[in-house]
Amino acid sequence: MRYRYEDLGDREFQQLIQALLAHSLGPGLRAMPLGKADGGRDAVHAATVYQVKFTLRHAGAGGEDSAWNTRDFDLQVSTDGSSWTTVVPARGNTADVSNHPVSASGRYVRLNVPQQDRGIG
Repeated sequence: MRYRYEDLGDREFQQLIQALLAHSLGPGLRAMPLGKADGGRDAVHAATVYQVKFTLRHAGAGGEDSAWNTRDFDLQVSTDGSSWTTVVPARGNTADVSNHPVSASGRYVRLNVPQQDRGIG
């Protein structure tokens, strides 16, 4: 059976992720509340932070011209801050808001924009 996770609201999605993490990791998981000043974390276990959603709001989402939206970008992770692995390669984006599933582990996360082009001649 295929589930439409994209139809879940923020609270329901966070509760689902917390339940999955609690099942996988067992005792010691501390669930983080939705909408609090915790940096968007979903849960913490043994000093490891879990955040499983990646939403990028581009220029059009902020009221700017959608032609200025970030077209190409990579979400990258690293265990040491030196060697990076691309986990979300996005090319040709035209959406004002883009959501990307992430399945990765690492200590550091960065958003890499290979070419910054605002369409200005």
